Amino acid sequence: MGLGDADLGVFPLQFRGAPAAPELFVNDARMTLARWPNEGWATVAGIADPGTEPNADEPPRGGAFEYDGDRPARWDVKTGVWLVGYWGYDWYEEAIQVRAIDVGQRQIALAAPHVYTIRPDNPAPRRYRALNLLEELDEPGEYYIDRAARVLYFWPPEDLTGARISLSTLREPLIRLANCRHVTLRGLTVQEGLGCGIAIADGQSVAVEACTVRNVRDKGITIDGGVEHRVEACDLYGTGTGGVVAQGGDRRTLTPARHVVLNCHIHHFSCHQRTYASAIHLHGVGNRAAYNLVHDAPHMAIGLHGNDHLVEGNVVHHVCIETDDCGALYKGRDPSGTNNVIRHNFWHHIGNPLGHGNAAVYLDDGDVGDRIVGNVFFRCGEPGKGNFGSVFSHGGHDNTVDGNLFIECRRAIGSSPWSDKARKKHAETFDWRRLLLEDVDIARPPYTTRYPWLIGYWDMLPDRPRQNRARQNVFVMCGEISSGNWTWSPEENLVTDRDPGFRDAAAGDFRLDTDAAKGGPLAAIARIPFARLGLYASPLRPEPEREPWPYPPPKSLNG
Repeated sequence: MGLGDADLGVFPLQFRGAPAAPELFVNDARMTLARWPNEGWATVAGIADPGTEPNADEPPRGGAFEYDGDRPARWDVKTGVWLVGYWGYDWYEEAIQVRAIDVGQRQIALAAPHVYTIRPDNPAPRRYRALNLLEELDEPGEYYIDRAARVLYFWPPEDLTGARISLSTLREPLIRLANCRHVTLRGLTVQEGLGCGIAIADGQSVAVEACTVRNVRDKGITIDGGVEHRVEACDLYGTGTGGVVAQGGDRRTLTPARHVVLNCHIHHFSCHQRTYASAIHLHGVGNRAAYNLVHDAPHMAIGLHGNDHLVEGNVVHHVCIETDDCGALYKGRDPSGTNNVIRHNFWHHIGNPLGHGNAAVYLDDGDVGDRIVGNVFFRCGEPGKGNFGSVFSHGGHDNTVDGNLFIECRRAIGSSPWSDKARKKHAETFDWRRLLLEDVDIARPPYTTRYPWLIGYWDMLPDRPRQNRARQNVFVMCGEISSGNWTWSPEENLVTDRDPGFRDAAAGDFRLDTDAAKGGPLAAIARIPFARLGLYASPLRPEPEREPWPYPPPKSLNG
C-alpha cells in the first residue's frame, strides 16, 4: 500500500513510549507494529558491556549484551532495528537503536547508552523486544512502514471488506481548549491521533463529560493550569502514555485548583510507554480523583505530586503486573508535597513476583505526612527481597495508615527507613534544598502553619527516630503485618487468620454485618462505604460497568 505524501515521522536513536510515527487502526482497534517476540519478552543472556553512565568522563557508549538463540541473525541493522527493554531496572523501559549484531559471538551492541546502563541490579533478568522489523511481520494484525519506499506492509487480522482503516498522522491534540471558561464537551468520541486526545490549558470550569477517548499515541486528556476543570463519566482506553493528567494550583501559596476526575473508566492506558504512564496523575494543589475504575496496566495506576490532593472511592486492580519496585499509587521524592489523603479505595490483585517488591500504595524517597484511611487491600503487593508491603514507605515518616482492611496480603505495611545520614545524602541527590526552600519554602507560612510535621525537617534527630503510624486497622489472613519503622500495637489493631464476618467474601463483598462490628478496629472497617466504591449510576453514566467476581490472580502470581 503506497503512502503518498503522508508524514511518516522518524524513529529517533532512543526514545520512551512510541516515536511520532503513524499508527494503523482497523475498525477502532490498534494494529501492532511488527515485533519479536510477538508476546512477552526476550531475556538478556549476559552483559558484555554496560555502556557509559550519565555524565561519565568518557564519550557516550551504548551497552552490549549476549542473546540466546539465532533470531537476531535475520535482522537488517542497516534498515534499522530498535529494541525496547528494561535495561537497568524493572521500573524504567527505553527503546534504543541497535548499532551492530555479532552473530558469531551472539552479541547485540546498542547505538546509545541507556540512562541507567545495562545492569543486573534487580533480581529478574533484563528483558527486551525488537520492534519495527519487516522480518518479523509474521502474524495477522502486524504492520511495517518502509519509510524509504513509502510503502505500508500489513497482514490484516480479518477480511477488510467494508472495514474502516485509519493511519494516524496528526501530532497535535485532537481537541485543544486554551483559556476557555464554562465550556462543556459531552458525548464525543475522540480517537486516533499521535498527540493527546483533549488538551485543556488554563481557564475555568471546562467540563469533559461522557466522552470516549481511545487509541491515541499520547495521553488521553491533559489539564494544565486553570481552576475547577472536570473530567466526568468518561471512558479512556488504548492510550499510549497515560490517561488523565490534572495539573493546577499554586504550591507556594497552597491555593487549590480543585480539578476533578470523577466516575471514569480507565484501562489499558500505557500501551506504548510501559512505566510512569498512569491512568490518573494529579499535580499541584487540591485536586481530586474519585469513584473511578482503573485496571490492566504494566505499571502504576495513579500518580501524585504536590499537596492536599484527595484520592477516594476508586477501584484499582491488575496493575503493576509487568514491572517491579513500583506501586499502584505512587508518590515521592519531594517531602514538601504533603497532606494528601488516600481514602476509601478498593485495591485488589496488584503486583507480581519479579523479586524486588511492589505495593498498592508506594510513598517513595522521603515522602512525609500523607494519610491512608479506610481502604480495602485484597491480595496486594509483593514483599520481594526487601521491605515492601501493600502500603510501603521508603525513607519517609509521619505517614498514617488508619482504619484500613488488609486481606490475604503477603505483608500489609512495610517500610525501609532512612537514618539522618541517609536523609542528608538523598537530599543532595534529589536537590531538596531547591525543592523545599526555593520552589516552595517549608520554613515559612503557609507551610509551617498548615503542615507542622515539616517544622525542623532538616534537624538531625539521633535520639528520636522518625516513624510512621498505623492504628484501627484489620489484618485478615496476611502473611506478615509490618516491617521497618511502622508503630502499631495489637491493642489498636486487629490481626486474625479467620473471616471476621464478611457479608460474602467469596463474591468479593467485604462489608461487615452489624453484629460483627461492635467496636474497635472492626467498627472502623464497618464504616468503609464498600458498596459505593468505583463507578456509579448518574445521568452521565446511566449503566456503569459491573465487573465479575471472583477475579483470578494474574498469571504471574499463580503457583
